[in-house]
Amino acid sequence: MTDLKTTLRTPWSHLKNWSLATGLPVLPPPAALIELVVLFATMGLIDLAFPSVGFLNLEPSPFWLPILLLSLQYGTVAGVLAAAAATGVYVFNGVGEQAVGENFFSYLLRIWALPILWIGVALVLGQFRLRQIAVKHDARLKLQQRDDEATRLAGYARELEDRCHRLERQLTTGTAISAKPVLDALAEFAAGSREVGTALDTLTKTIWPGTQASLLTADPHCCVVIAKSGWPETASWATEIPASHPLYRAVIGERRALSILNMGDENSLAGHGVAAHPVLSSSSDRVIGMLKIEAMDPDYLERATINHLRLLSRLFALRIAEAQNSDAGTGLPPAKISARRLPARSPAVAPATEASAPASPTQVSTVAAEGARRKIHPLRSS
Repeated sequence: MTDLKTTLRTPWSHLKNWSLATGLPVLPPPAALIELVVLFATMGLIDLAFPSVGFLNLEPSPFWLPILLLSLQYGTVAGVLAAAAATGVYVFNGVGEQAVGENFFSYLLRIWALPILWIGVALVLGQFRLRQIAVKHDARLKLQQRDDEATRLAGYARELEDRCHRLERQLTTGTAISAKPVLDALAEFAAGSREVGTALDTLTKTIWPGTQASLLTADPHCCVVIAKSGWPETASWATEIPASHPLYRAVIGERRALSILNMGDENSLAGHGVAAHPVLSSSSDRVIGMLKIEAMDPDYLERATINHLRLLSRLFALRIAEAQNSDAGTGLPPAKISARRLPARSPAVAPATEASAPASPTQVSTVAAEGARRKIHPLRSS
């Protein structure tokens, strides 16, 4: 029995509220018309069943019942329809005759007073009901909006929870990076068993996989790249930075460590990398070079990266100073000496034939043209 009531109640609820789904109602819902027909049919059947009673002519009029019910449930339109139907039945059933001595205007007022009251009551009560329907409609829209927001937030929360679980699984199942390769690379470098270019390439690939880095020596006029790691064949990073460049003035002139994580340092880097650190001499009285990172994975770039560069720059300072001291009698500027003594490209990156094959005249011309272009445009080109 309960299931039957629930089954019947659901479609009846849709019939009563179908017009409220997208906006305020203009016409009454189908339930109002069904109720109107049922009420008038019931009153007609009662009047036919008991003709001696004169049910339709009772006082107060039974037509007040459908008018009040529909006006209070569905608003003005349904109430006016009920009043119009009651007026039609009232006229069809026959109005009273004019009394003796009653003038025509008094007669009209007497027979039409009741329909006028029906219409007036339907208008007044219907407007109050329409106001309630409007408030209910606004509340329903706001509730639906809040439900949609809550549903989206719940989905977003579930997505974040799943992501956190995936990250936890990655952290628990991931293999920890061993410090032994880093220590081995530092030990070989400190022992002098590796060249600067090879040492830079090994250290950067071990500590920061996928990083592009370079080591430069400095003189009063410019900085020259003497070793690089991770540079692709089409890399457009500048191999010579003049003294007029903001990066030279900040690192060499002001001895500042730069990082794009620090406010204002990005202007000094000027697109030449993400971090840079000066390489000081053993006595720290002058800057002899620069250690620079052109590009690296964002996961490795942090505040402590500057401290890591400071440690590496101290190690490379010893090797640069040794090379400069051994070539002090050549008469070349320090940057040119280091560029000659130390390999400009890491042996791990340079082809094997490049060091052994002699340069052809065409290659010499190409190198000279490239050097002239870099003199004119020393900065990174797009």
